[in-house]
Amino acid sequence: LPEESADADEGLVLRQSMSGVAAAARAGGSDESADLGGAGGNLQQRLMTSGHERQEGDACTICFLPVEMPMDKHSKTNFCCLKRVCDGCISAAKRRAMNSRCPFCRQPFTDDDASLLAMVRKRANKGDARAKKVLGEQYYYGRLGVAKDVPR
Repeated sequence: LPEESADADEGLVLRQSMSGVAAAARAGGSDESADLGGAGGNLQQRLMTSGHERQEGDACTICFLPVEMPMDKHSKTNFCCLKRVCDGCISAAKRRAMNSRCPFCRQPFTDDDASLLAMVRKRANKGDARAKKVLGEQYYYGRLGVAKDVPR
């Protein structure tokens, strides 16, 4: 809900919106009610973290920063550990010459569909809920060489 403040002299109700905060920051204005603190360079980070609570899985598992929306464009989920890693951590891992390994679990990457499916099934058999969800998606969309489930 937006914050409200009543003006006693004129009886007006002023509403603060996130677009107003962004406009004030771009214009260089320092409206005290709209100031979220920090420098203008942090505006995007402040806007991303303010407002509605985001789910726990919306953050990078390495740097713990929220991943920008749409998350599929700005992060990657690896089949080896099923952890979401942001593009920044992936590029940092590449700079450290970890091109062929997962930045989170250090497992070597593989392009073989059978081995990817075996990794997900192994985690699902151990009771990992996320692995069960991913395995169900593979059957629903017919990926990784499994037969697509057809509605009856």
